[in-house]
Amino acid sequence: MSDNVRPLLLIESAGRGGAESVVLRLAVELQRRGIDFGVATLRTGWLTENLDRLGIKRFQLPSASKLDLRLPFRIASLLRKERFTVLHSHLLDS
Repeated sequence: MSDNVRPLLLIESAGRGGAESVVLRLAVELQRRGIDFGVATLRTGWLTENLDRLGIKRFQLPSASKLDLRLPFRIASLLRKERFTVLHSHLLDS
């Protein structure tokens, strides 16, 4: 992966499930490869506990409801502020 590519993995949930397991596996592999990345979630739970335990950079995005019209702006702000260049989202709502 190019040195200037900085992915942000985005998932709205954090419970123990299939998509969350995929995000965790991707994060572990990106970390193993020395790639600078982050994970953003809307909730806390199993996934965020494991990310924290592994020392993986994560961001909590506050979201008022399932249809939060301000959320895309918070995501865009995070991408700019942290200089992420790729957004990799998981699950239908993301």
